[in-house]
Amino acid sequence: MTFLKRTYSLKKKAAFTLAEVLITLGIIGVVAAMTMPVLVAKYQHKALESAFKKTYSSLMQAMIYAEPETITDITGGGVVGGDS
Repeated sequence: MTFLKRTYSLKKKAAFTLAEVLITLGIIGVVAAMTMPVLVAKYQHKALESAFKKTYSSLMQAMIYAEPETITDITGGGVVGGDS
């Protein structure tokens, strides 16, 4: 009988109770609920910043290509509107 009793007591010590598991899940849920809004706000800020940089880059490239020095005529032989 002592062998069975020892086996039972080892099993009992190695397991978590339902209350411990639920408390742990509750703590994880609270921490997740507190951090998710911050993460979402950071993501939205980074997405907006990235879109702004992309638009700014496109506008700057359009301005560079629209300068008279860089516009060539259709034949490609000369610069239209340039100083040379």
